[in-house]
Amino acid sequence: MELQIVYRLSLKNILNNTICNSSLSGVAFYILFMIPRFKKAQKIKSPPLNKEQFLEEHNKLSPEHLKATISLLSRFRTEKASLFKDDKWSLDKLRRPFIMWLTSLANEEKTNIENKKA
Repeated sequence: MELQIVYRLSLKNILNNTICNSSLSGVAFYILFMIPRFKKAQKIKSPPLNKEQFLEEHNKLSPEHLKATISLLSRFRTEKASLFKDDKWSLDKLRRPFIMWLTSLANEEKTNIENKKA
């Protein structure tokens, strides 16, 4: 980190000393042209999935205590109907709310949901 700061300061000093004749001052030139501009990285969106594909992808990415079943997904869909526009399950849009919902359930409530559908 210190090396980077020293490098930037010395570059600023060089610019101040060499670009004094231009209409831009050395510091302004440095700020406008030498500081790298960071571009926003495009977000990669996953294609819409059906319920079984969502379940498979979610369970691949999740630890054991967050594994889901079809019955849990069905219950989530009925309780959180406002998140759904159609039959598609977007991993980007629905996984985080599903995990939050799943962690808010008590263990016995999870087993009750699984036993009702089984």
